[in-house]
Amino acid sequence: MKRVWGAAKLFEVFTLKHEEMGSLDGKPASTQIELAVLLKFYEYEGRFPYYPVEIPEMVVQLIADQLGIATSQFAE
Repeated sequence: MKRVWGAAKLFEVFTLKHEEMGSLDGKPASTQIELAVLLKFYEYEGRFPYYPVEIPEMVVQLIADQLGIATSQFAE
């Protein structure tokens, strides 16, 4: 996955849909962000990441912002 994204494309690809947000309700923060990041990675790449470093920090940050969760929850 590319490391640097333009703002418009980043939002287009990694904005969570209403249904996706709803499926995360009630789960712990670390689970929410992990599931959301994996889902969006899979939608874009057609596979799950082999290593955490495959996921750009700006993607994690955007998803964390949408969920209202600190990015540190992803690392945990």
